[in-house]
Amino acid sequence: PEGWKCRWVVKGYLEPVTEGQMNSAATTSLASCRLVLGVAHERGWEVHTADVGQAFLNARLELNPGQQPVWVVPPPEAKCPPGSLWALEKALYGLRGAPAAWQEELTRTMEDLGWQASAIDSCLFVHPEGGLVCVHVDDLMAAGPKENLKELFEGLRAKYKITGRAVSETTGEEEPLGPEEQAWYRKALGKLAWCDRGDLRLVVVKASQRLGKASQADVDNLRGVWKYA
Repeated sequence: PEGWKCRWVVKGYLEPVTEGQMNSAATTSLASCRLVLGVAHERGWEVHTADVGQAFLNARLELNPGQQPVWVVPPPEAKCPPGSLWALEKALYGLRGAPAAWQEELTRTMEDLGWQASAIDSCLFVHPEGGLVCVHVDDLMAAGPKENLKELFEGLRAKYKITGRAVSETTGEEEPLGPEEQAWYRKALGKLAWCDRGDLRLVVVKASQRLGKASQADVDNLRGVWKYA
């Protein structure tokens, strides 16, 4: 039927394990996420979140000297002659090395766009003219001056399918909740404000703008912040 999608996933568990080969992708630390939010608050930067669609499929499989390509059996729907094999040029879901290949691909792209990986956290990228980006596999959180972020996302969208928005942006006004829910929102926000942490101040300021008109989405967001805190 129209609108259905399918994804070809290889049986990576059948792939031989190479000793010393790095297959997994590093993930950003919670400290780096807090650093990005804290610096954004102190410097008045915009904060954006983004997701890379079908991230692993963008990663090219770079072969080291002497390394053999990855051979896979074509799916039956391809109707290839019996005994046919395909040599992969890009990563597929299910492949052991797909996460590491994607991280190398994204790192190269970020460096081409002028962002350098931190020596402390390889998933934290720094722009020399101001800006921080932390990466969790295919999820990004970026903070920086408006022009730097605009150039960053324009460069990423030129290569990948990117979806995302500014943290302060809303998708539309919802019906405000009743008095009891508004009271809970006010109380929960007050307790959060007492934490007085740099990585939470921007969130508290934005959430306080919804006092008296909080929607269910605002309540869900505030609960999410409490889980983070």
